[in-house]
Amino acid sequence: MEPVRNFSSRGEPIEFELSCPSVLLIDPLALDGLSAELQTMSEVPLGDMPEMIRDLPGGLRIGLAQVSHFRIGRWLGNDDLEETDDGTDPSVFDIDSGRVCIVDLDHAGLTAKALTWDRYDAFLRSQVGDNSIWIDIVEEVGGPFFGMLNGDVSTPFRGDGSYRLKANTPHSMNN
Repeated sequence: MEPVRNFSSRGEPIEFELSCPSVLLIDPLALDGLSAELQTMSEVPLGDMPEMIRDLPGGLRIGLAQVSHFRIGRWLGNDDLEETDDGTDPSVFDIDSGRVCIVDLDHAGLTAKALTWDRYDAFLRSQVGDNSIWIDIVEEVGGPFFGMLNGDVSTPFRGDGSYRLKANTPHSMNN
């Protein structure tokens, strides 16, 4: 079966595409719970989205980070995140499921529509090596414009807690 590069189950880095320099960092449970709002929000200009993201309901903070040295094609690993208790940084996000979904902001609506919790759970329950559900989700989004990292206690992104991207991440695959 075809491998997926925008999903990590063992702490390896993920590969995902960016079409804009803004990245949404969100717990997959919050992504599912805010699906309708994110789909509606995707219909407004990118410049209007940061304020809308801050106003989204729910108990988990959603991070919005700007990628420095923006280039199409990025990767992100667990070592690229850092735990924080900063309550004012808009890039800080809260995790309750042990996972973070990194989403190209221009594809947030499509990702929220395609990557439901039920489909994600079905993918996790599928036979090892059967990536067909994940591949279908990627195709519905229009490409790997999102990625999923699982927390790993041996890395800075251990799972539940508050995190943000470290400076100068994610890294260009072309470096």
